Amino acid sequence: MLVVNDVRKSFDRKLISGGYTTFKTQIVQALRPSKYKEAIARKRLEVLKGISFDVKRGETLGVIGRNGAGKSTLLKLLTGIYKPTTGTVERRGRVSALLELGAGFHPEFSGRENIYMNGMLLGLSRKELKKREEEIIAFSEIEEFIDAPVRTYSSGMYMRLAFSIAVNVDPDILIIDEILAVGDEHFAHKSREKLDEFKRKNVAIVLVTHSLPTVETWCTKALWLDEGVAAAYGDPSTVCNRYRAKVSERENQARLSAAEATPAPVPDTTPAQASTAEPNRWGDQRVTIRSIRVLDAHGKPSLVLPSQASFSIEVQFDAKEALPGIHFAVGLWSSDNHCYFGANSQMFNVAPVPVNAGPGRVVCTFKEIALNARNVRLDFAIETMVGAPLDHWRDVARLDFVSERARGVGSSDVRVQWDIDVGAATSRATA
Repeated sequence: MLVVNDVRKSFDRKLISGGYTTFKTQIVQALRPSKYKEAIARKRLEVLKGISFDVKRGETLGVIGRNGAGKSTLLKLLTGIYKPTTGTVERRGRVSALLELGAGFHPEFSGRENIYMNGMLLGLSRKELKKREEEIIAFSEIEEFIDAPVRTYSSGMYMRLAFSIAVNVDPDILIIDEILAVGDEHFAHKSREKLDEFKRKNVAIVLVTHSLPTVETWCTKALWLDEGVAAAYGDPSTVCNRYRAKVSERENQARLSAAEATPAPVPDTTPAQASTAEPNRWGDQRVTIRSIRVLDAHGKPSLVLPSQASFSIEVQFDAKEALPGIHFAVGLWSSDNHCYFGANSQMFNVAPVPVNAGPGRVVCTFKEIALNARNVRLDFAIETMVGAPLDHWRDVARLDFVSERARGVGSSDVRVQWDIDVGAATSRATA
């Protein structure tokens, strides 16, 4: 139904130093070209760089990617608003697009009049619209106000009418830009059921969305656009997991750069003043933490960690005097002070470690953690044998634990097996 073959899309971008491009400047440049010859630079901005894919009847393609990756440009090529610079876009059948709902509505015209105006923009004849008029009005649920000017509509009524027109044109190809729910809870369910009905009717659907779970559960194929390039195309779960990994990598680099730019708080060396010098750090300072690093399973610094994988906390410390024994403690907390995990080395039957004056190092490795949570606060402490703080550092870092296969909601990432037995039918699924 839809074939995109090696499509590239570029735009001319004119940069004029020292002023804006206006009708007046264009005339002056034409009359005095020498003056502006060096001031004018033409640059070609390539938004899409050789995109290829196809969508068969009954398939749903989910398009994902960061803002500015080229998703909106791709949709405008698919709907015919833009033409490709090179390559081809083949459409076989009637196309309906849910891009900007209500585009083309005239505020002074009634809802009924706008049905005809908007429907014609979507390719329907007046005769076809006459047959569908009552169905469109009934679906929008604004019968009482259909002959009032749309400027008097609430935003919800406006969107419901626009959605109703767009989905009642019996398209062969449906293009959707981040619109899967419109209006209140009731109408949102109704609109989603309508889209599910299109899938049952074997309509080819292209969906642009930032909701990865929607792509994984609702789409048959996925396309990840990254800076105008098709970074991945195929199975939705595989594509989404690759996208998550890339996002985590970028977030981690940004977080690490920010952490490096922020100097670590240094507590006061006077025990009596230590609690007031730095509110996130306290203790008698006979042993002080010099540095803390969070390392991923490959030993690389990281603040964005995959759930169910190992990671380590490496701590460098200095002892000002010899001590008969010390313990180490670690805590993981939510932003609202809910404790995900907290323990010290003694709880794991680790004997107190005697230290001499000088430097030391400890590495605490989490073999596996079943968390799917953002903005997790890391606390770390060095304690005496009786639990008194030597150097307790609260909010050392903020960690993101990202699951590539999380199901459901909540901060726990768990594997669940379902065994279903209904008469002669049995089913088993593990996620």
